[in-house]
Amino acid sequence: MAVVGVGTGPGHVFCARVGDHPSSVFRFVGRGEPGVDVVVDETLTCLHRARPPEGFANPRVLDDADAHDTFDASEVARADIVEKWNFMSDKANLEPRIPPRLARAASVVREHPAAGMTQDEIDRNIDTIQAPYPERTIRTFQAALNSSEDPAQQAEAIVRVIRDLGLQPFVPPEPLPEITPDDVYCVTWLALV
Repeated sequence: MAVVGVGTGPGHVFCARVGDHPSSVFRFVGRGEPGVDVVVDETLTCLHRARPPEGFANPRVLDDADAHDTFDASEVARADIVEKWNFMSDKANLEPRIPPRLARAASVVREHPAAGMTQDEIDRNIDTIQAPYPERTIRTFQAALNSSEDPAQQAEAIVRVIRDLGLQPFVPPEPLPEITPDDVYCVTWLALV
């Protein structure tokens, strides 16, 4: 089925399933310059593109050329789904990148723990520091590091930041299982001409 839409740009929207994963994935494959396809993987953008701007009463037409383009576009969408899915199947890609300021804060807590802390508490605090945080939280840790020249007092200030903000250790998401193109099934598609 093809929908004639104004301002949406030509292309195809695909809804696909990967193996027995419970969620659907969406791709918009647009026609760019010859030989260059534009792929959008944001679900809401794909759904927005699939919604006709003038409602669902738009005329539906699909000529042979558009039908043929669908097969090429589906292969582009499938390849993009496999590439991005397999990126999320590598545990190394899911580990957070620790900014140097947080690595320094973790080092201070590791080397100068507050008196009376057990090794489990020290490890938990270090795991909590080594997590992906917004810049505002990183600046709070930086302020704790700058609060004193004494590393033991810095460590106490860092632990106080963790406690005051209610921060928890980072638990990385489970990696997805690796897939091949044969694991990607097209549920439905829409051509935008």
